[in-house]
Amino acid sequence: MAPLRSLSNPSSSFSDPFAKTSTRAGEPWFPYTGIIGNRAIVAGGMYNTSVAPSPYRADVIEFFDITTTGNASDFGDLPNATMRMGGCQAAHRGVFMGASGPLTPDNTITYLTVAIPGDAQDFGDLNEGRSAGGAASNSTRGVLGGGSAPSPIGESTAMDYITIATTGNGTDFGNLTSPRYGVAACASTLGRGVWAGGYEDPGPGGKNIMDYVTIATTGNASDFGDLAEGVQRMAGCSPGIYGYFMGGDNTPAVNPFNNTQIQKITIATTGNASTTGNLTFRRASSTGMANSSRGICAAGDAVSWPYNNDGYLNQIEYFSSEGGGSSDFGDLTIRAKDRAGLSGE
Repeated sequence: MAPLRSLSNPSSSFSDPFAKTSTRAGEPWFPYTGIIGNRAIVAGGMYNTSVAPSPYRADVIEFFDITTTGNASDFGDLPNATMRMGGCQAAHRGVFMGASGPLTPDNTITYLTVAIPGDAQDFGDLNEGRSAGGAASNSTRGVLGGGSAPSPIGESTAMDYITIATTGNGTDFGNLTSPRYGVAACASTLGRGVWAGGYEDPGPGGKNIMDYVTIATTGNASDFGDLAEGVQRMAGCSPGIYGYFMGGDNTPAVNPFNNTQIQKITIATTGNASTTGNLTFRRASSTGMANSSRGICAAGDAVSWPYNNDGYLNQIEYFSSEGGGSSDFGDLTIRAKDRAGLSGE
C-alpha cells in the first residue's frame, strides 16, 4: 500500500484507498483483497427428489453475515433453477460459473452485487458446459477448474477465467493435472488458487490430488500435494492464509459414507493437507465461504445421524480461521445439496 499522498509524497495515486480523493473514498480503510468478506451468499442447489417436485433444482439465493450467528435471509433468485455451480467474487461482485441444467451440464455464467440483494444476471458463457467444477478468484479474476462436461468429454481438466468486473465470456486458462468433477477450490489473498479432490470415472473413489495456479497468470496447474485421503464433493474456503476442505465422500460412489474432516493447507507453500478438526455433520456436496476470522460450511447431504428428515441439510456451521472443530451457526432457508457459495462485501 502506498503512503498517503501529500506534498512530500506526490507519487501516491489519487486512487489509493487512504486518499480522500480516492474513487473508494468513504469505504473502510484497509487493504482490499477482493476474495473474502463478511457477507456469505448461497445459491441454487438440488432438493431431495423423493420429497420435491420435478425438476428438483432451486433458483434460491440467500445470504447471512459471517461475523454473527443466525439464520439466512432471502437475497433474490437465479435466472434459472440450477445446481453444481462454482462460486467466487471480487470487486464487490459475486459470480457463479457452470451449472447442471435439466438435461446436460451448461456453460452459464451469472453475477450479482454482493452488497445489494436482488436477482442474479447473465454474465456470459464458458468455453464448454461444465458442472461440479471448483471456482477461485483473486482481486480481479475468477477461474473455474474441472467439472463434468457433456459426452464424449466427461470429466474435464479445463480451466476458464473471467475478469469479474466486466461481463463477457470465459477464456482458456490452462488445465488441471487430471480430469475430475466434484472438485473443491480455494484461494489465498495473495492470489494462489488450489483445487482439491474430485472424482474420475470409473473411480473407485475420490482423488487425493491437489493442484495450484497463480490466478494472475495463465498456464497449466502444478502439483501442490496430497489430501489426507481421497475425497470428492468437498466444500472449500480460505480466510486468507490457510485453505480448508471440508467433509465430502471418502469412499467409492457405490457405497457413499460422508465424512466430517476439516483438512487444512497453507496456500503459500506446497505440501500435504492435515486434519485440523471435524464438522458436526457427516456431509458431502456442501459449499464453503469465509471471512478473515471464520470458515463456513453450509448445506449438503447427510447419510448418517444427525441429519434433517429428508437427508439434505439446511444447517450452517463455522470454525476459526486458524482451524479446529466447528460449531452450529444457524440455518439456510431451504434444505438442499450441490449449492454454490461465495463471500464478499
